[in-house]
Amino acid sequence: MIAAYRFRYNIINFFLYYTSPIHLLSLNFLLAAAQKPLIDSGQISAGGLDGTDGCGGVFFVSGAGNYISATVSIVFALYFWTSAKDKPLWMRIAVALAALWHLLFSDSKQIVLAYGVAWLLLIMINSKDIVKTLKLFIGLALFVIFGVWAATNIDEFKAYTSWARPELYGSDGLAWYAKFYSIREITSQFQSPLNWLVGLGPGHTVSRLGAWFLRDYSALLGPLGSTRTSIGQNAMDFVAGFWLTSGSSLFSPIFGWAGICGDIGFLGLGSYLYLAYLTWQYFGLNDILKLTILSVFVVGCIFTQMEEPGYMIFIAFVMGLSWHEQRLKEQMQEPTSLLESVSV
Repeated sequence: MIAAYRFRYNIINFFLYYTSPIHLLSLNFLLAAAQKPLIDSGQISAGGLDGTDGCGGVFFVSGAGNYISATVSIVFALYFWTSAKDKPLWMRIAVALAALWHLLFSDSKQIVLAYGVAWLLLIMINSKDIVKTLKLFIGLALFVIFGVWAATNIDEFKAYTSWARPELYGSDGLAWYAKFYSIREITSQFQSPLNWLVGLGPGHTVSRLGAWFLRDYSALLGPLGSTRTSIGQNAMDFVAGFWLTSGSSLFSPIFGWAGICGDIGFLGLGSYLYLAYLTWQYFGLNDILKLTILSVFVVGCIFTQMEEPGYMIFIAFVMGLSWHEQRLKEQMQEPTSLLESVSV
């Protein structure tokens, strides 16, 4: 038990930069906060990205975008808030505020949407528990009220109003046209009913493998017999050429669930959902962890974060660490229960 908590302590210390004057901020956050002004001033290069998109923190110029770095900060802040209750309240609040600031200066708006939708899904899942549902609903309502007020009154939040265009979301709105472009491309190349079950093959649609890797590493993979379709490149060209998709990844036709369905079909999708079910059953130990699991499901509808190693490994790390903590607590309680039964 002592070794496990020492491990947890060391992990938290890794993310907290104690040489900082306020001894609070995570290493990932500090790096991202330093990178943004350096990129904007031309002191360092982020591979052609500006300071907002290039401030990747520990994922700097690694293929993972600013949203991965910001998501890691948010996930860690939520974990720290619920698990580090032995730390002072002011420290947990400061970490949460640092993560929020990271979210703002990296302009990672999709994370807010993902957690907002995940929160709504969590309310629906807990609908049988009236008390918990009410608490979650009140929390979401306060979150929405504050968000609307901040978006209309605070300059740093006004970027979130760019999505507030009802004409985009009608039955024939451009948002749906853009988002489902890849679905239309994929189904147009189905040649057999079996394609609905097994897809077109790994890397043949809009997964990260199909949209980027097979193209970028064709010199290495081509001689090994890799094959491609035009779907990934067509989707990339569409994103670059359409004003709505080039301005926000929210409307991108390249997203995780589309890539899974296109590459490995409904059978592959079913395997992913089964793994998600097991994760929920064994690792959804509290509402914060359940919220994080649901947020992964939602971001799979936005972009390709589910295939980003830096994001998914960190999510798995937090889930696993929480599971081990819970397991060790239960093991520590078992000898006490045994002694009580013997004394009786």
